[in-house]
Amino acid sequence: MDGARAQLEREHVQTEDYRRGLAWLIFSSQGRINRKVWWLTFVSANLVKWALYPLVVFLFGFSMAGLIAQALVDFSGTIQGIFVLAVALFVLFVLDLRTDVAIISKRLHDTGRSAAGWMTYYVFLWFLLPVSAFVPLLAPIGLVASLPFIYLMIVCGFMRGEDGPNVYGG
Repeated sequence: MDGARAQLEREHVQTEDYRRGLAWLIFSSQGRINRKVWWLTFVSANLVKWALYPLVVFLFGFSMAGLIAQALVDFSGTIQGIFVLAVALFVLFVLDLRTDVAIISKRLHDTGRSAAGWMTYYVFLWFLLPVSAFVPLLAPIGLVASLPFIYLMIVCGFMRGEDGPNVYGG
């Protein structure tokens, strides 16, 4: 009977968290989310992000083609176009990273784990993997550094959260 009561209490508290809205879900690191919400948010956010990156490159690509043609006459236009594309991609990257940090933090809180160390590792991994893809000497480091990421995905996606309140919230 205590297990059923704890489950009902946990569902009620999490329902209150969900009523905070989409901005809380994808930008705040406070609170807890269960596996179902984590999977739905993680997959949905990644589908949106994977659509936005090529869209930004495609949209700016048309202007870039014109700017490259103009570069034969005036080189400064090409530099401005590359700068605008870089800024747009950087903004998407920051939003992407912030969304991942928020949903992974809440999921780790639900399992009773602190997110501080994991988020430091996750941000480091975000910068290491692209560099290791282009620098052959760093490829083994990138591979080894991605192993804890697999553990993080197992914890977030498959481990059951704690029943009842914990130190990270209700």
